[in-house]
Amino acid sequence: MGSRGDGQNEAVRALALVTGIGVYFGVAVAVGVGLGLLFRHLLGDNPLPLFLGILVGVGAGASGVYRMVMRVYR
Repeated sequence: MGSRGDGQNEAVRALALVTGIGVYFGVAVAVGVGLGLLFRHLLGDNPLPLFLGILVGVGAGASGVYRMVMRVYR
């Protein structure tokens, strides 16, 4: 009976990790896009700030996801 509870705990922890990864990555990209749109508005209709914001958001999200996964597998 104890091993079944351990399996459920492990499944809940895995689900929490996957959910956290998705939320972290989504928020990082959304913030990058938001800042890119803000700077695009401030600098005129140049699309470069938006592209840079997307790249920064994806980079920040990937970095955070890497740290989250490495914390689990340490």
